[in-house]
Amino acid sequence: GLNSPLVAIIVVLVGSTAFLARLIGHLGAIVQQGIQELDQNIAQAIQNTVSQLPIGDFEPVNPIQAAIAQFLMNKVQSDTISMPERAPDGTFTAKVITEVPE
Repeated sequence: GLNSPLVAIIVVLVGSTAFLARLIGHLGAIVQQGIQELDQNIAQAIQNTVSQLPIGDFEPVNPIQAAIAQFLMNKVQSDTISMPERAPDGTFTAKVITEVPE
């Protein structure tokens, strides 16, 4: 009687729920496979890009440029700061030129 349609509705709902659960599980597996393929493709693209970068392809150092650079470094390091001399009272003293240019 009355219970028969109710039982039929419950059976349909339980069956639909089981079907949807399987469908969601299948879609989850498809998404997971797609993410794994995407990860592999991105890793391959990064590896290809890095292998094509001109890292380490520098031309050798020009010996003349190296000599100029060394000279400049020595020049900068050898320069000393000369402070003007002070008199005993603390004032700066001027150097007196003893020779008069002709």
